[in-house]
Amino acid sequence: DNVSKKFTSIWIDNHGTGMAIGEGELSKDGKTLSWNYTFNCPLTGKPVIMRQIETITGPNTKTLEVFSPDPKTGKEYKMMFMELTKKK
Repeated sequence: DNVSKKFTSIWIDNHGTGMAIGEGELSKDGKTLSWNYTFNCPLTGKPVIMRQIETITGPNTKTLEVFSPDPKTGKEYKMMFMELTKKK
C-alpha cells in the first residue's frame, strides 16, 4: 500500500471459511517482514491477532515463523516454523 507505506495481505486457508487480513512492515535492512493478521478464531468466535515473521537468512533461504494466542489461555505460542530454500 503506497499510501500507508505498509504491506497488506489477505490469507484464505482451505481448512476454514474465514479470512485473515494482514498488515506488515519491512525492517530497515530489508531482511525481515513482520506481519499482524486479524481473524476470527473458529473455537472462540472472537477476533484474534496472529503474528508472522519472514526473515531472509541467505541469498536463497528464508525462515517463516507464525505466532498465535492459545484459545484457552490467551498466551502466545509459536504455531509454525518453516525453513525455505529456493530451488536452483
